[in-house]
Amino acid sequence: MKKFVFLYFVIFGVNGQSVVIDPSNANSNIVTATASNKAVQLPRVNDTQSIANPQIGQMMYNMGTASPNYYNGNNWQNVSHGNLYQLFPKSQVFTPSSIIEDALSNSKESFNFQIPAGVKKIWVEAWSGGSGGQDFSILSSLITFSNRKGGNGGGYLSFILDVAENQVLGILVGKGGKGSALQIPPFSGGGTDIVNYTNGINNPPQLVASVNSNNFSLNSSIYAINLISFFHGEKGRNSTWSYQRFENVDRLVFSGGDGGKSYGSLGGVGVQFDALYPLLDVLEVNHGGFPGGGGAIGRGFGGNGAGGMVVIRY
Repeated sequence: MKKFVFLYFVIFGVNGQSVVIDPSNANSNIVTATASNKAVQLPRVNDTQSIANPQIGQMMYNMGTASPNYYNGNNWQNVSHGNLYQLFPKSQVFTPSSIIEDALSNSKESFNFQIPAGVKKIWVEAWSGGSGGQDFSILSSLITFSNRKGGNGGGYLSFILDVAENQVLGILVGKGGKGSALQIPPFSGGGTDIVNYTNGINNPPQLVASVNSNNFSLNSSIYAINLISFFHGEKGRNSTWSYQRFENVDRLVFSGGDGGKSYGSLGGVGVQFDALYPLLDVLEVNHGGFPGGGGAIGRGFGGNGAGGMVVIRY
């Protein structure tokens, strides 16, 4: 009898609206709410740390970011990604001094960012540097040309970080890797790091987050971090070859591998050359697109990878 009274209240006692709880319903809904001027209220919490033992599939409204969140088993995810530009209208961009770099492997350029007064959360977008491409060297044998590859694109990481006003963050932006030259191997693009200067900028920094072409890390055991997305850099493409008839002559033509894409940018485009007359080919170099694009196969010199970038929105 008590169960009947409860269900009667749920179905009929909401001021003319209706809420139906029916696990045996023919459709896939366990709970069905019907209303023309009402809404469902999610639990409202101050931040993701307010829920001690989150379970997969849980949802709540995050007061700190003014957006609904859901738990995917590892992190709380922001449902309203499209509104982040409204939530964080101001921004500052950090790029290497030269966006098309020829740096050694894992080279970085450092900057500082001081959290403005009144800011408690920031949205960080970070790209790592693209890698340099290989080359078609006139010193190489033709059989090795098809093994030549474009450079890998840089990775992309996006997250929201809890901060304190006047806190100083270190921004280490990965530079693009140098392309190969006359059989000198190409260099990989630099990873990009976000660090926290816990005791001033002259003391060892504490890593907050990092991203490279293939992976990322978040120091969520110390910092309140809400992961939004990660995209690994596309791998550079292999070179290809084909026979083409020109002026009644079958010629072996090689097409250099393109550089790998990064999030929002393209890799360089590989050159072509004729194996019958290799010395007549143009020594063209195609670098990766900024930010984070991989360098392409060049003739004699591989294309350089594009530098990474960090955008802090607040």
